[in-house]
Amino acid sequence: MFVDYNKKILFFVSLFSFIINLPLYSQSGNENFYGIWVVRNNLVSKEKIDNVINIASEKGFNNLIVQVRGRGEAYYKSRIVPIADKIKSNINNFDPLQYFISEAHKKNIKLHCWFNVFFLWSSPQKPKNKNHLYYKNPEWFCVPHNLLNKNSIKSRNHPDLIFLSPGIDEVRFHLVDVIEEVVNNYKIDGIHLDYIRYPGENFGYNIVLRNKFLSANKIDPLELIRNQEDIIEKIGQESYINLIKEWKNFRGRQVNHLVKEIKECIKKKNPSIKLSAAVIPDLYRAKNYYYQYWNEWVNQKLIDFVIPMNYTVSKNDFEDNIAVMLKNVPKEKIIMGISAANQSKYKLASKVYLTKSKAIRNFCIFSFDFIDNSINMIDLF
Repeated sequence: MFVDYNKKILFFVSLFSFIINLPLYSQSGNENFYGIWVVRNNLVSKEKIDNVINIASEKGFNNLIVQVRGRGEAYYKSRIVPIADKIKSNINNFDPLQYFISEAHKKNIKLHCWFNVFFLWSSPQKPKNKNHLYYKNPEWFCVPHNLLNKNSIKSRNHPDLIFLSPGIDEVRFHLVDVIEEVVNNYKIDGIHLDYIRYPGENFGYNIVLRNKFLSANKIDPLELIRNQEDIIEKIGQESYINLIKEWKNFRGRQVNHLVKEIKECIKKKNPSIKLSAAVIPDLYRAKNYYYQYWNEWVNQKLIDFVIPMNYTVSKNDFEDNIAVMLKNVPKEKIIMGISAANQSKYKLASKVYLTKSKAIRNFCIFSFDFIDNSINMIDLF
């Protein structure tokens, strides 16, 4: 028992020494990215914002990814997005985003605005605000094929999982306008896209997107699911498989299109603003289940960097995800997302060590609330 304890001490002393002595600047000469995701509950008062900034500064974090749009509600002054109830009554006297930016910049901390993009609502209760998109534009919902039967309950009666449909032009116009408003009105350092994907492989059967595919491929994608045997008999197995692949790629291209338009908007308004995205860490699953082709975003320079949410506790899974990432995108374009929510501070530190041992110098921790609850957390640098 005594020997094991000494081994643990020796391991962590060596680990911390390695991490602490890593250079603050990367090989390219740019400052390393040490980030924290900050969930929107920390934006409701000056005291909470000050607490975030002070702790981030004390622990050496230099980038904050702050959730400014969640569940289709704004935590800033907006003419487009309904103001969140928690700040609405005081928004004319206190703009949490503006205060956050000014105070963070005083301590040389960069601020990235975190948007839940397609994810619109998640609660057993419906939104209180009648101006919410949930009420105004239910035709924009991303529909799963199993809710299209005549006797099925409509998707709007399941408010616990509501996504906007990537394939609808009006949805894309709206989301670009949302981001453009923030870029125009606030001196931010970055835009961060979350839930920039479909909710799952069974989604995307909104009539607008189906008609787009029908026009291009002469078949309704819903028929590929409902009449599989008849279609295979008519066109053959190989042609059927190719149509299924095209339907997957077709949905992925709708997401790609929005990412491209957001990048063009930012470049036009303020090219110094960085565009990033939180992505599914398993690239194969991201592409085949969520239609999130994030390797293409990086390699086509549609975004500046990705933050794979590599939240697994398993060391092997964590490493396997990294191996696939490095085969598909340059390591300089990866900021490793690591979770403090589901593992001890020692396992968290080991993940940081492992990330840096793979020559990925940058990381982001989910989330501030879990770091705040562990004030005596080890130094990650």
